[in-house]
Amino acid sequence: MFLVIWHCIATVRTSHRVSDQIDAVKSLASLALDNKLYKKYIVQEQGLPPLVKLLEDGACLYAQIAAADALCVLTNDQNIMDKVMIVILRLLKDAPIEVQIQAIELVTEMAEQYSITVYDSVEWNVILPIVTLLSAETSTDELKTCCAEALWTLAAKSKTNCMTITKTRAMLSLAKLVEKERGKLRYYCLMTIMEITAVAETDIHFRCTVFKTNAASTKAVVDQLLGVIEESRNPIQQIPAIRSIGSLARIFPSHETRIISLLISLLHNKHLTVASEAEIALKKFTSPDNYLCFDHWKSVMKFISLPALMRLIGGGNRLQRHRWDLLIILYLFYLYQHLRGSRH
Repeated sequence: MFLVIWHCIATVRTSHRVSDQIDAVKSLASLALDNKLYKKYIVQEQGLPPLVKLLEDGACLYAQIAAADALCVLTNDQNIMDKVMIVILRLLKDAPIEVQIQAIELVTEMAEQYSITVYDSVEWNVILPIVTLLSAETSTDELKTCCAEALWTLAAKSKTNCMTITKTRAMLSLAKLVEKERGKLRYYCLMTIMEITAVAETDIHFRCTVFKTNAASTKAVVDQLLGVIEESRNPIQQIPAIRSIGSLARIFPSHETRIISLLISLLHNKHLTVASEAEIALKKFTSPDNYLCFDHWKSVMKFISLPALMRLIGGGNRLQRHRWDLLIILYLFYLYQHLRGSRH
């Protein structure tokens, strides 16, 4: 096997046939993925320099993509990763669509494989062209789907990336895609929104900046989330929409009853996770941490009585804890209102 590695490295370094170079590069990446010892040996035998040269100077776009992919498998060296990203950025701008798709898929792989700190120095570059391609009329459905998946992966657990995404004015584009698309593209857009709203839930400055109640983008996002919750029969799409609404619970005014009634209707949903997420979202509306919790509690009580909620509490299923938590919150507000009334 070590002879195979030597042969592949030599082919990448000296071959004049691009197809042979690409095959050799893919073989090196495959070997590195299969065995950590092979990966270490490729690096020791100076397999990285010819890959970097092919990445930077390759006349074939597909050879550059193959080299970038192999380098991501073989190393997490920051200098090399920056070189990979520079090439990816160039390909996103100038390459044919099929190459752009491969480049974006590589971004997704890098985001999944490495710590998000890999992107700290260049994230303002890579996110903008991805958002641009996601919104371009000339982009194919496959390209848009890859862009949406990449945005979701970049946004996941990264407050910085979520902020960068919103600075590109992506929220309105995501809302429009949720409205008109279906399948994976719609799902990845919903998951991206879910990650961004999760950051908004814990960061008041971000929430007030990105999700202003009178902003067109906020209205568009909320309307589409509610549309998915109300009209979709696909739990895979409903669940991120419900979570997003729950994360935004603090932005809704006291007279917002449509959301409350919609979430209450989902408490009877046959899909256990949908019902559970609805309960968690309702808790965020009525939690004492929410400034308008008392007003939201009164809205809840218009649509559901305590006995009705008691009947929803099953015997030992996994939803029981969330329902008891919600019941306790509602009951405490009930006592508060009762005691307040008795004083007058």
